[in-house]
Amino acid sequence: MGLHGQRIEPSLKRMARPTGVITFLLSDVEDSTRLWESDRAGMAASLEFHDRILRQAVDARDGHVFSTAGDAFAVAFSSPDAAADAAIAIQLALRAADWPGPPISIRIGLHTGTTVERDGDYFGPVVNLAARIMSAGQGGRILLSSVTAGLLDPSHVELADRGVHRLSGIGRAEAIVELLHPDLPQIDLPLRTSDLPTTNLPPPLSSFVGRTTELEELGARLDRHRLVVLTGTGGTGKTRLAIEGARQANGSFVDGVWLTELV
Repeated sequence: MGLHGQRIEPSLKRMARPTGVITFLLSDVEDSTRLWESDRAGMAASLEFHDRILRQAVDARDGHVFSTAGDAFAVAFSSPDAAADAAIAIQLALRAADWPGPPISIRIGLHTGTTVERDGDYFGPVVNLAARIMSAGQGGRILLSSVTAGLLDPSHVELADRGVHRLSGIGRAEAIVELLHPDLPQIDLPLRTSDLPTTNLPPPLSSFVGRTTELEELGARLDRHRLVVLTGTGGTGKTRLAIEGARQANGSFVDGVWLTELV
C-alpha cells in the first residue's frame, strides 16, 4: 500500500546534536528543476510529502537535521548504522509512496568523520566529501565512503564496491561503496564522477619491446616498497623502463602515477 493519505507526523522530540565522530547523510532530489517547471503545484505537494517522509525516518533513528536548503537535506547521526538504516528506510518509503504530485527520486551520500562545529552547524572536509559522494549517484542510490562502509555491521547490510573515483574539488581519489537492499532496484549506471587525469606520463613514441623480466621485477618491488631506485650506466634505458613500469602500475594507486623530472 502506498503512503499517500496516511498521516505522517514528524517527531516532536528534539534530537541532541551529535558531536565528535559523526556520520553525515546528505540527500537531494534528482531532476528537481524539470519537475518544478513541469508541474509547480504538484511539485510543491510532492516536496512537502518528501520532507515528511525524510523527517519521520530521521527522527525515528535519532538523527539531527541541520540544513534543508532547497530540496536538499543534511543530517548528522552519532551512529553510522543508524544513518545507513535511515537511508534505506527513506528510499523504501519514497519508492512505495502514492505521490500527490510528480514522483520524487533522491540520491543519498554518507560519510563519517570529525568536523568543524559552529553555531549549531557543521563545516569542513568531512561534510564536503559527503556532498560529493551524494552528487556521484543517481536517484534511488545510496553511496557511502569506504570509511562509513567499514564501520557498518556487516551482518545487517549489503554492500557493493563501486571502485575508486576522483570527485570534483576533492584532492585525492576516493573509494565509493553502494548500500543495497533487496526491495530497492539496482541501478546499473556509471557514477557521476570527475574525469580528472590520473597520470602525466608522456605517451610512448614507439612500442615497448622486450625486458619482460625487468618489468615484472619492477612491478613486484613497487608492490612491496615505497621507494624503488633504478641504477646503471648512462644510455641503458633506465628512464624508459621506469616510465613503462609506472604506466603498467597506474591502476594500482588511488592517486595515479606521476612523473617529476629533476633538472
